[in-house]
Amino acid sequence: MSRWATIWQPNSSALTDRFDAALREHGYRRTAQRFAVWDAVQRLRHSTPEQIAADLPDVDLSTVYRALEVLVDCGMISHTHMGHGPPVYHAVDPKPHLHLVCQRCQRQWSASIELADGLKAGVRAAHGFRADVDYMSLPGLCAECAEQPSEPGR
Repeated sequence: MSRWATIWQPNSSALTDRFDAALREHGYRRTAQRFAVWDAVQRLRHSTPEQIAADLPDVDLSTVYRALEVLVDCGMISHTHMGHGPPVYHAVDPKPHLHLVCQRCQRQWSASIELADGLKAGVRAAHGFRADVDYMSLPGLCAECAEQPSEPGR
């Protein structure tokens, strides 16, 4: 768990102070655009760079991408690949989690990381590989979509 995650509390002054300190620790300075992107990532919870840019009409997409790169480098946010599209960014929080992504309706849920313990143990036993599944994305069908008949040709 990162040092950033140990103090994660939405909308706290301690979090804002840590934001500034994390940037300084990594040789960056606070800019209005970086702060706006960081705030949008927290508010939107799981979002693509395009969604973040749409939420910030005064910040262009290339600035969003550059700010995301800095915020990932500082350990304040993380990203997950949820299928074939762009990465989805989210604030680093104290509890890593799995992302469950319905391939039909595109809804997303968070699930306990402990659900992957068996997978991690199996991969390690079979291959000696220590899998990092924090923030892993699992595609599938939600309960509602799984009950619907599949479309022809699928």
